[in-house]
Amino acid sequence: MSVSLQHQKGLKHIIFSYLKQDKKQLLEQLFVFQAGDGFLYMPVLLACGIGVYFSLPFEISVWGIAPLFIVSLTFAIAFYAMLSQYGLRKIITLLCFSITLISGGSFAAKLRTHFVHTPVLEKELAPVNLSGTVFAIDPLPKTGEARIWLGDLQVEKLSADNTPRMIRIKVRKSSHLKPQQRVQVLAGLNPPSPPVIPGAFDFQRYAYFKSLGAVGFAYGAPEIIRQPEVSTIQSVLEELRLSISNQVKRAVPDDLQGVMTTFLTGEKTAIEEDELQAMRDAGLAHLLAISGLHVGLIAGIVFFISRFAMALVPLWALKYPIKKYAAGIAFLAAFLYMLLVGSTVPTQRAMMMTGIALIAIMLDRSPFSMRMVALAATIILITMPESLLSASFQMSFAAVSVLIWAYDKMRPYTAHLYQDRGVVRRAGLYIGGIAMTSLLASFATMPFALYHFQHWSLYGLLANIFAMPVMGVVVMPLAVISYMAMCVDLAYYPLLVMGAGVEWILDVARYVAGLDGAVLYLPALSHLTFTCLVLAGVLWMIGPNIARIIAVLLCLISFYDPFDRPDIMISSNSKLVGYYDREAHRLYVSSLQAERYNREQWRQYLGSPEVLKWPLHGEVGPILCDEAACRFEARGLHISIPRQAYAFPKECEWADIMIVMKPPSPECGSAHIIDRLDTYYNGSISLYFHRDGTYQMKNSLDERGQRSWVF
Repeated sequence: MSVSLQHQKGLKHIIFSYLKQDKKQLLEQLFVFQAGDGFLYMPVLLACGIGVYFSLPFEISVWGIAPLFIVSLTFAIAFYAMLSQYGLRKIITLLCFSITLISGGSFAAKLRTHFVHTPVLEKELAPVNLSGTVFAIDPLPKTGEARIWLGDLQVEKLSADNTPRMIRIKVRKSSHLKPQQRVQVLAGLNPPSPPVIPGAFDFQRYAYFKSLGAVGFAYGAPEIIRQPEVSTIQSVLEELRLSISNQVKRAVPDDLQGVMTTFLTGEKTAIEEDELQAMRDAGLAHLLAISGLHVGLIAGIVFFISRFAMALVPLWALKYPIKKYAAGIAFLAAFLYMLLVGSTVPTQRAMMMTGIALIAIMLDRSPFSMRMVALAATIILITMPESLLSASFQMSFAAVSVLIWAYDKMRPYTAHLYQDRGVVRRAGLYIGGIAMTSLLASFATMPFALYHFQHWSLYGLLANIFAMPVMGVVVMPLAVISYMAMCVDLAYYPLLVMGAGVEWILDVARYVAGLDGAVLYLPALSHLTFTCLVLAGVLWMIGPNIARIIAVLLCLISFYDPFDRPDIMISSNSKLVGYYDREAHRLYVSSLQAERYNREQWRQYLGSPEVLKWPLHGEVGPILCDEAACRFEARGLHISIPRQAYAFPKECEWADIMIVMKPPSPECGSAHIIDRLDTYYNGSISLYFHRDGTYQMKNSLDERGQRSWVF
């Protein structure tokens, strides 16, 4: 009996020891970090700090962030100096550096907010005489109109302290305008508009960081009162863009000019709306965002042309490192292309990454790595923290990060495929590479497309397989040749051939966009779902093994967070009211003429439901209208929109919620009244109905808080 008991104890000890040892090995595997991965966390932690700053409902002081940043940095340096490989000091050092980067992100965002501050127009000002210097001209398609950016302003009825740094107005005749001209015009000005739905895209914040204090339109053609005295780099670039646009107009038909102008100058305002929508629906919109694809192709084409030209001189090729020289020439070409197309955030990111890759070639280093992506992201986040909130920054970095990470993982399996292969096999591998790249990029950008634009192209892979080879072999090489030919006024034929390639891409876009079910429309993702998906992707790529477990959990959380769609939406000026019928997936609006932009944004935000106007008299869907008022019921709640003042007493007795689009709004018992004063002071309003008969009201002011760009 005792021997058996002793044997059982020994067996338990062995099993316990085995499990204990196994757990220890498991923990070591879970928490292992690859050497050098710490650098990859820099942009992630900076982004966390920037995200915290922009999500706050109030404006914090510089002195509220600076002490935390300085103290954490001091402790991090102090503990790093006495760092041991293991132990508490290492943990404290990592913690201090993390706090330093997070607080540093908030600190950079606060400084950026302070330095870009501009006076903003608080109310409509029209008509008003103003004069300013033309900084940029954005042509609009076919109409001959343009949006001009004016700075160095003098505005009637505004003091110098209240005058914005920059305004943007639409003019009907712009062919006579050039950058750096001083112009005078009679215009109507409006403040930048608030979000159309609480929590949606904030144009006021976008305008604030562009130093744009007002938008509007001109009543007549601007009068030139002074020609440019001294040419600046900006004016030279603007004139060069206009010259390229004019040469494109002479060489190709109207329906190709917008896309070609985008590839050559970065100007997208000339693209027709139907062409732009087709490119979006086909999953080819990334071709219109001048980013890594375009800069990389320009640099690659110039690199190979330069290296080939130098290789034709044997003595030069044998004596000098022509590969490094070609990389230097390609770097210069990519930099000039970035300046020409406008230096947007995706273009700057692409230039940084392309530049680092070319410098790596000159230093005999590997040009492709996640550290290159991290360095580019870090520089942009420190210099322009607001770019973190833009779709272009998010989607471009997501696509590039996933592509580099995935191809690095697949390199051991794919390297031998390209060894000693014939032309046919290499062509097949090229097409397969395009398909794989498109698939990975589409997967990487899907959460961002659904969050920002509420749609995703289901046949993007098909479109990219047919469009990308033409883009890389015809369009961009001809763009380089056209640039060189323009110097001697011989660009007509290169532009004509380039136009044939662009026409093919547009035909592919129209065909794919016209297929049944080409686009998946979904309501806007919630902030929680979006954040969980982004963090899951980041942790999966750069985190230790345990981070991948956390990534899976975050994905599960995001799937359980439902779409939160508003039932009633009211525009910021109360001119448009919408009711979303969840069961029928229809949006009923008070007008199909007023506030068209708001209506389209509502439709997109809700996942593209059918849009109907409620009647002047009669019944449409759940809405019943007569001369006095419109009524409908939703989830046990009675909603009334009175049209005549005499209907107020009767509607007050019936309604739980009254939406008064025309003043005055009377006292009304227990009914909740929403009128123009509410939207005037609080911005757009959304109502969310619950199944228990209660509701929640959100407005733009509460969602954004008291920030520098909110007024």
